[in-house]
Amino acid sequence: PKLRAAGADLIVALAHTGIAPLSDTPDQNEDCATDLAAIEGLDVVVAGHSHLTFPGTDHLRSPGVDPVGGTLCKKPAVLPGHFGSHLGVIDLELQRGLAGRWTIVQARTELRATRQSVPSNPPSVAAETVRQLEAAVVGVHRATRRWIRRDIGQTTLRLHSYLALITDSPTLSLLAAAQSDYVRAAMAGTVHANLPILSAVAPFKAGGRSGPDNYVDIPAGPLALRHAADLCPFPNTVSALKLSGADLADWLERSASIYHRLSNGSANGQLIDEDFASFQHDRIFGIGYEIDLSGPPRFAANGSLRRRAGRRVRNLTWQGQPVRPNDAFLLATNSFRSGGAGFFLTDSSAQLVLETRLLSRDMLVRHIQAKGPFTSPSAQTWRFSPMPGTTAVFETSPAALSCLSDALPLALKPLGIAQNGFLQVRVHF
Repeated sequence: PKLRAAGADLIVALAHTGIAPLSDTPDQNEDCATDLAAIEGLDVVVAGHSHLTFPGTDHLRSPGVDPVGGTLCKKPAVLPGHFGSHLGVIDLELQRGLAGRWTIVQARTELRATRQSVPSNPPSVAAETVRQLEAAVVGVHRATRRWIRRDIGQTTLRLHSYLALITDSPTLSLLAAAQSDYVRAAMAGTVHANLPILSAVAPFKAGGRSGPDNYVDIPAGPLALRHAADLCPFPNTVSALKLSGADLADWLERSASIYHRLSNGSANGQLIDEDFASFQHDRIFGIGYEIDLSGPPRFAANGSLRRRAGRRVRNLTWQGQPVRPNDAFLLATNSFRSGGAGFFLTDSSAQLVLETRLLSRDMLVRHIQAKGPFTSPSAQTWRFSPMPGTTAVFETSPAALSCLSDALPLALKPLGIAQNGFLQVRVHF
């Protein structure tokens, strides 16, 4: 209403959110572009976040969603992929009314691929258009590359995320240690100083919808600022929560729901539920636990409770002792999680005890500079519960071929490259 009052004839919403069916509870839906389109007064929606495309075959026709006509609640909309893979085009035919205001008479939406390797109909964006865009930003691009190549430290280990969804990862260990150390120092002298400190981190870059190149791979040797940006690609800030043992168990159940359920003795089922993004899978350092894949997942990808009785996290311990529901912990995390993103705090009694303006990336840089070369990962005591005779298929980058032995004690066998470009690996449990 304020924009209309200020004289706007048309309102285009740039919405960092994906597309889902029109919902009765939009505040609980991460993909809410359709719910936004339903708001009276919005005329056009440009969506994002989910890395999918619209219009097109990535979405089915559903309440409010027309993937053929390219509309949400009958309003023109586009969702142009990821990393500049597509240009979203919205053509509006306008008419000026008697009151002098413009209105939409007709609209047409389409996507145009920006790379020749991406199937596109109509054809890709013209090469000359791409050349002009690159020429316009080349100066800033070069300056950014000089800035982000600054040295910040050393690592004696290769840091990669190729197997981070199925086994211990030095990459996550480094992030977890940096978070724990920072929160421990921040809590010194407070009423929370004596609580056990745990650290929750997720593999932000681990394939998924962004493709087989979407992984971290940092060779042993010098660490640059760009490596810290690779490990912490989002502008989240450091925070900490006080939570109970019951909250902790539910947090882990939410993470463990990324895996499909496996039957004992089954062969070659898909391991990862593709509706989950890798950043929805937290590892918690400082405790021990098992994930029993024969049990049903407790949560759906959208955070809703799928099975109230679903429990696949077993033998949850701290310093060798069982974690009780009323035990208290401090969980080092980031503002994305502590703000409720990812639906880890549903029905939780967690209390925010530390909120900072320090970027997680800058925290990591300080940690690396203070600690010297990164030589060994933190001890991590999680594992899959053994399922003799059971196998599943896990997808990762073809570049992971050189590090499949890092998954021990899991046994991995490469099966070949799938049509989507990912390396398929058989996991023996």
